[in-house]
Amino acid sequence: MTIIDNDGTNRLVASSIAPAKHRAGSVRIADARKLLRRAVVLWVRLGAKRSKLARLSVRIVDLPDAQLAMVSGKRILIDVDAAGWGWYAGSAKRVAAGRIDLLTVLVHELGHVLGLDHEHEGVMAETLAPGVRVK
Repeated sequence: MTIIDNDGTNRLVASSIAPAKHRAGSVRIADARKLLRRAVVLWVRLGAKRSKLARLSVRIVDLPDAQLAMVSGKRILIDVDAAGWGWYAGSAKRVAAGRIDLLTVLVHELGHVLGLDHEHEGVMAETLAPGVRVK
C-alpha cells in the first residue's frame, strides 16, 4: 500500500468521512479496471478523443482524509476504502446506499485527464456524496 499526499486542487473528495462504525467495502483491482474502461467509453461517446485516454491505469492506494481519487501521470489513484464509505463497483443504475460510486469517480478523474477543472455541480463537482451516481 502507498500513502499519497496531494495538496493540489484537482482531487475529488467525499462530502464527508464515514462514521467510525461504518464498515467500508473494498474494491478489487479487476473491477476498477473494468469500470475504467467503461468510463473511457462514456467520454468517447461524448466526443473525447480515445487517444487522450489511452494507456491509463488505476491503482488502489491510501489517500489522505476524505480524498477519493486523483490523477498522477498516467495513473488514476483511488483510495483504498473511499474515505471509509467503501466502494460501489456494480453496474446497476442505483448505487448502494452508504457507498461511493467508483464509476462516477473514474469519470470525474478522466475529466481531469481531458483538461477539465472542477465545477459547482455535475460529474466535475469537487465533492461526491455516498449513494450518488452523477451522469
